Amino acid sequence: MADDGGVPDGLRYATAHPTWTRAIRRHAPWLFIAGLVCLYFGLSLIPTAPGAAQGAEVERWRAIDRACFLVLRIIGGAFLLTAGLMLCGLRVALLVGVLVEGAFAALVAVMSVLWTLRARADGHWDISVILLVVFFLMALLNARDMLGEYRASRPNSGGGAPPA
Repeated sequence: MADDGGVPDGLRYATAHPTWTRAIRRHAPWLFIAGLVCLYFGLSLIPTAPGAAQGAEVERWRAIDRACFLVLRIIGGAFLLTAGLMLCGLRVALLVGVLVEGAFAALVAVMSVLWTLRARADGHWDISVILLVVFFLMALLNARDMLGEYRASRPNSGGGAPPA
């Protein structure tokens, strides 16, 4: 706790370091867009199964898809929440962003494997898997950047100025 009215240091941080506040806020628009895209696809994609699947196997594939799409909607909401925290300029928002990006990276990695297996069962290649791999790499890079900014923005860390 700080000695200025009982405000915790993490909340006081946004007004104490305006340069870092701007650096934190620059993530908000991208996280907002990511949240909208995740919600859109989480709500619009239709659960499918390989054409060769039959009976209970079809239902298993569809259940896996429904679970992935539900997690995609949850992560979309988490992206939107994180964008709001970023707009407030709170340092902890960087750490939340790392966790959400990590969850998103894990989800698209799982979806990449599942969609590759489904395409192989159908005897073809699904180009969407390439997009999922790109999203996976982007999420890892964003998480790495936010973690680096979180560490560098520690009070008295000597982290210097935020990235441009």
